Amino acid sequence: MLAPVSEDFGWSQSQTVLLMSSLPLFSSPFVLTFGGYLVDKVSMRTVAVWSSLIYGVAFCLMMVVPASALFGVLAVVALAGSQVCAQVVGFKTVSIWFPRHRGVGFSLISAVASLSSAVYSPLFEWSTSSFSWRYTYLVLGLCVLVLCVPAQIVLLSQPDATPSAPGARPVPDSGPVIEASAPAGPQKHRNAPGVPLAAALRSRAWLLLMLIILVPTGVTMSVRTLGVDLFGERGYGSGTVSLALSVFWLASFAGQCVAGPVMDRSKSARAAFPFFASVLLGMLIVTTTHGTTWLLFVALALLGGFQGAEYTIAPYLLGRYFGDRSFAPLLGLTLGITGVVAFGTIPFLVQVAVEQAGTYDGVLLVMLVAIVIATAVAFFMPRYPEPETEAAKELTADRDVPAPDPGRSAHP
Repeated sequence: MLAPVSEDFGWSQSQTVLLMSSLPLFSSPFVLTFGGYLVDKVSMRTVAVWSSLIYGVAFCLMMVVPASALFGVLAVVALAGSQVCAQVVGFKTVSIWFPRHRGVGFSLISAVASLSSAVYSPLFEWSTSSFSWRYTYLVLGLCVLVLCVPAQIVLLSQPDATPSAPGARPVPDSGPVIEASAPAGPQKHRNAPGVPLAAALRSRAWLLLMLIILVPTGVTMSVRTLGVDLFGERGYGSGTVSLALSVFWLASFAGQCVAGPVMDRSKSARAAFPFFASVLLGMLIVTTTHGTTWLLFVALALLGGFQGAEYTIAPYLLGRYFGDRSFAPLLGLTLGITGVVAFGTIPFLVQVAVEQAGTYDGVLLVMLVAIVIATAVAFFMPRYPEPETEAAKELTADRDVPAPDPGRSAHP
């Protein structure tokens, strides 16, 4: 929507990007963290419905808003509603309903998002050229209000794993067995196994996890964003680079599909190491080769595979290390920081460094060293926490419920 909005309002491209992209992006850490807090404090359904209402109404209002800062406010509000509903509520739903298959669930969410983006892009282009960007926003807002909100009211719920009789087993895939004694409803998260948010943020595991997510994601985004200029300097034509970027997106979808089953079968965080190593190998190829087309395709495939897998790896490791107790706000904060740093700040700094140096050679070397460090950290990530506390063992024994699988524990 950037070009038609910019042309209609008489704004420069930079002004339009600031209001429609930069401001919403830099507000995301606060929005996602607060949304995660609300999901735990209130309920998934309530937060999903209200965030979708905000999202849909903000889109509808964009049809009539004049060329002013109010348009940027609506863009921030709309993105806030969509992020909370699609990311926080979506990942939280998978986390509590499918604890044995979280990886596959997270992969499906990101894969569906990628496929739908492939459909929406040409559809929006047709709509804006045939009608106008204002009517396109109106239709999008109405779709959210008419389709998403009723579906959330009817279909979205939180599992009640409380046994109906002594010795009864919890509902299959409804969460860790310890949750069987937790009360249903908004207060259930307080009794869910896991680490409080403040303790998680102070932990070594979270800090290391942020490092191994931010650095490879930021490097991958920089290569993708600056690809035409970067690879043009290294002897590749724009047509070849465009094909290589197509390979990047295909590999991203493949990474989304593969990461889920791999992580679900993992016994330690080291299962994610091959995905981080693929970024290292890809950057080695980018840094050391010039003009070899098939190597360019291989490098972009390796980088794209990680970008797709990252959408699954980050929430999965958060769940395994810290449990369900503070999963939603912790995920929101992690995604928000990733968006600001990896998607916004690192590519900008790379561009500034290249403009100062006049070449990509030194910048690529720095990026390669950073990836080496992040890959080494990924290999030596701490083990998943121990399976149960003594209190949890007594609880499950009293209720005649089998103990949780140690590989799925979320205790510190």
